[in-house]
Amino acid sequence: MAADASGLQRLPRKIPVNIAAEMLPTGMAEAARLGLVNAVVQPGEVMEKARALAQTIADGAPPSVRAIKGCLPGMDGMTMSEAFDAIHERRFPVDARMLVSRITSRGRRPSRKKRKPQWKGR
Repeated sequence: MAADASGLQRLPRKIPVNIAAEMLPTGMAEAARLGLVNAVVQPGEVMEKARALAQTIADGAPPSVRAIKGCLPGMDGMTMSEAFDAIHERRFPVDARMLVSRITSRGRRPSRKKRKPQWKGR
């Protein structure tokens, strides 16, 4: 099978086309090693891995998760300097809201019991 669900379209835009041309038909293990994909798992492990990642994200502070998800698409195509300026100038309302949120966490400090934070507030 060809990686036509997005690999053929996206990979050559992220890395040189000659490397993509070699990587696409030979497998994605090299892509994982290079940090181009998050993970390579066995077919029966895909949902387990996806649910574990989703839970890790869900365990984060909601305003922080919203800010990350809201800022990343807006920074796509910016230079590093432009991205820093955009954050500093508060061009992303979701990031500005996160900075002034009154969120608190029971157990924000390291816990001896290693319990997960329970985020409260907005």
